[in-house]
Amino acid sequence: MNQVKLSIEFEMGYCNGYMHCRILNHDEEIFDIKNNEDEILKLDFATDWPTTLKFQLTNKDVNNDTVIDKNGKILYNKFMRLKKFAVNNLPLIEPNLYKISVFAGKNEIFWDRNDTATIELTEDNPTRWLLSLNNVIYLRDAE
Repeated sequence: MNQVKLSIEFEMGYCNGYMHCRILNHDEEIFDIKNNEDEILKLDFATDWPTTLKFQLTNKDVNNDTVIDKNGKILYNKFMRLKKFAVNNLPLIEPNLYKISVFAGKNEIFWDRNDTATIELTEDNPTRWLLSLNNVIYLRDAE
């Protein structure tokens, strides 16, 4: 196992409050976010690698937490959107964020209902994992 520093940033959509998010790492709670007061949520923490992060989302009332105008345009919506993800200060390039996040059974960075999202950090080498997601070619170790 490797020890790594993760930096994760979310955009938070506000409508009658923000989403609540309980975050598990190795199936242990590391954050329980219920009183976020900003449109940006930043998390920085160290963890053993590999791991699976779970984001248990609650506090979305499907009848009241999305406001739509008469033309069908969304005016206000309660959601979380994965904006940034970095391992040891090396960022995953934004167009590739969807590759790491699974929500409601599909790769998705926009989380807008009560459900669980996961990010699996599975490759043995964190740097290689990140480079492969960013479509960067690297040389493998000789076997």
